[in-house]
Amino acid sequence: MSIKKIENLPLYMKITEKKANGVVYTPAWIVNLILDRIGYKKNIFAKKIVAPACGDGNFLIFIAERFLSDCKKNKLSNKKIK
Repeated sequence: MSIKKIENLPLYMKITEKKANGVVYTPAWIVNLILDRIGYKKNIFAKKIVAPACGDGNFLIFIAERFLSDCKKNKLSNKKIK
């Protein structure tokens, strides 16, 4: 899947939808704090992540956003990313 296709995926659910469906979520500021503390800030292209959770996917969403940002910053092609 190309970066363009990933960027256009509907990744976010409205908070009202989450609450209505009983979804428990980790606030963005906590996700970013944890990712910063574990060193997932820069040069992340070669790093691996395990997310053994059953929440709404906030960690995976923010990880994907950081990964895509790092790929763009380093001008990596779709072929290189695969």
